[in-house]
Amino acid sequence: MRALVLVAVITSLGWSSPPADVTRLVGKWSGEGTFQGKAATGSMEWESVLASRFVRLRIEIALGGQRIFEGHAYYSGTPPKGTWFDSQGASYRIESEFAGDSLVSTWGPDLTRPLGRSVYRLDGPDRMTVTDYLNRSGSWTEFARIDYRRAGSS
Repeated sequence: MRALVLVAVITSLGWSSPPADVTRLVGKWSGEGTFQGKAATGSMEWESVLASRFVRLRIEIALGGQRIFEGHAYYSGTPPKGTWFDSQGASYRIESEFAGDSLVSTWGPDLTRPLGRSVYRLDGPDRMTVTDYLNRSGSWTEFARIDYRRAGSS
């Protein structure tokens, strides 16, 4: 089911060095939360790739210790835009913007009526909450929320 897409929304770099907001996201993260109402764990890595022209997000979600989902996104430009690919065979366009300490992304095959939205909210330098929503007949319904910690933080 494509609704399982835990979208990767990151930002990117068409620049030789990333803006401060993007720099704060780069790194390895792991966390716990819920996915479709069930206890879940997540891991993600944001990294500068391809001569620092893109930021790539790699994400994995597991339920009960079993990996159920994997996805990658590549972003570039200002405002950040990208493309998502996942283990379910989905490929979506992504458009995003910064709102305070959050990166808010919309995604789907037709962004005039987006399928979903992901909000990456920094809760300090080493914590991030990722909340994902589906667009059901014009209203947003949460389907995942994971609280991440940056690798190496306590």
